[in-house]
Amino acid sequence: MGRLSKRDFLIVYSIIILIFFSLTSFLLGAYISKKQMEKQIMSLSMELERVKEEQTTPIKDEPQYLQTDFVNYYYNVLLPYEKFKEQQIQYINKLSILSDRVDQLALSSDMKEMTASVLTEVKGALISKSSPLLQQSQKEIVNALQSYLDGLSSIFRMDLSTSKPLSLLIPEMPQMTLGKTMGLKGQLLFYQAMVKWEEIYVTKKKSSPLINKDNLTLSEWNTLTVNEKNYMTAKMLLQKQILSTYRAEDITVRIDAYVQSGIEEEPDKKTIYSILLLLQATDSLKKGDFREKVGVWYSKKDLVLIPLFN
Repeated sequence: MGRLSKRDFLIVYSIIILIFFSLTSFLLGAYISKKQMEKQIMSLSMELERVKEEQTTPIKDEPQYLQTDFVNYYYNVLLPYEKFKEQQIQYINKLSILSDRVDQLALSSDMKEMTASVLTEVKGALISKSSPLLQQSQKEIVNALQSYLDGLSSIFRMDLSTSKPLSLLIPEMPQMTLGKTMGLKGQLLFYQAMVKWEEIYVTKKKSSPLINKDNLTLSEWNTLTVNEKNYMTAKMLLQKQILSTYRAEDITVRIDAYVQSGIEEEPDKKTIYSILLLLQATDSLKKGDFREKVGVWYSKKDLVLIPLFN
């Protein structure tokens, strides 16, 4: 074989250079594509992590209604107020028995002192911002106690020599009627908070629109959850200005018992308010009725874990 001519050598050299640049371009392109792909994968991974974090981390100002919020409210707001309410009812009943004005004033002084003590306790409770309805409930109850205290304080500035008996005078005082209304409103907000809790953690949907009504037929009542029923009975207590030792859930269990008895032949016509009037007339309501039946009738129902229900 002869030696390559100068022309042949240039042709071979050109081919080698062409192959070299082609291969270099291919490898460089592959490297760049790999880097772009890695960048895209990393970007996608970061986006997935961001979405995951958004799903698992609660929004800072979003209402949460945690179990711990209800326990805190129960012990530091509701329980002291419930004790006050029982004392208030007993106070009015005792006034009607006492005939001596000095004894009546002494009893009123004790009630005033007790009211001031409960007001300080409830006012000092720290309710989490994550449960705004519980905060509003606390505010209403604080205002209720303050109104009661103002009314009791005013008794000692009155000329009682010409006034009607205290047992009749006190319930009619503007401060007392206002205190009752605000207390019942605070109570209603507490039960409304439990409906919100149920929406967030149990049903994961809005509550029944029926709870926006003032009264329900038994057929409508039967479609509600137990938390919605308690809200409706609390609403009736506010509407009818009923101050009692029994609670909203105690009315609920009695209405449910009436329904389960099967004595009502026209559930589409009978209303829950008419049953409440019947229960009151027959003195069938008492504190603790719900707790007596909770393990039997409501063991599989979703309720906030507070001593009120277990």
